[in-house]
Amino acid sequence: MRLVLPRWFRLTRRLNVAPLRLGMSIVEARRQDRGVEFRLAVASVSCNIDAALVREAILRRLPIPLG
Repeated sequence: MRLVLPRWFRLTRRLNVAPLRLGMSIVEARRQDRGVEFRLAVASVSCNIDAALVREAILRRLPIPLG
């Protein structure tokens, strides 16, 4: 027997996680290899950005340093 479900029909499971800072919430989470990939919703963000460090990170394909 085979059961085919539409893509929009996702089976979900809730897990308790540590509290997030005010204004943040997890929108979506899924397993990715041995870790978890997730999307956050953030009310607002502000930080100082060092343009030289950002440029260097882009050129070297490293994570962009924020804050």
